[in-house]
Amino acid sequence: MRDKSARVSAYIGLYTALCVVIGFVLAPIPNVELMTLSVFLGGYFFGMLYGGIIGACSMFLFSAFNPWGSGLAFPPMLAAQVVSYGSIGICGALVRRMFHHNKALVFILGFCGGFLSFLYYIVVTVSTAPSAGFNLKQTGVALLAGVSFSVVGIGVNILSFALLGPILIRTAQRFPFMRMFSQTD
Repeated sequence: MRDKSARVSAYIGLYTALCVVIGFVLAPIPNVELMTLSVFLGGYFFGMLYGGIIGACSMFLFSAFNPWGSGLAFPPMLAAQVVSYGSIGICGALVRRMFHHNKALVFILGFCGGFLSFLYYIVVTVSTAPSAGFNLKQTGVALLAGVSFSVVGIGVNILSFALLGPILIRTAQRFPFMRMFSQTD
């Protein structure tokens, strides 16, 4: 039992590190990222508990140590990001439970990519704006001003989830160690 627990912890730590690295690789390109897909797949592969942990830890590390601006300087934004990414990991596990053998998985994943990105932008903006001194009207303006910027990120996530998601799921299922996580949901 202890041996399995140590292996699970190692896999979760390695996968979290992989998510952070994937986040930093594309960070110089505004709103083009694969970290959301990576975290979602963490939940899909490892279950709700580990997916939530992977998402929250990945985003904390990515945001806190981001050379383009640390999230530690703005705690409300960091908290919104961490909670959002923890939720994205949990959503990955829920999708696996409900749609694992569904022939429309490509469309389901594409929808999830767009919807989760949309929610992320709203949650982060709404939670950050009041602490920056914005009133309700200014928060609405901030949401509208960010639409064009958000559309790129949402579109990238729709495509990455729909095109890369099924390929990565099929590929990962070939690894023998993935069987240890099939019962974690």
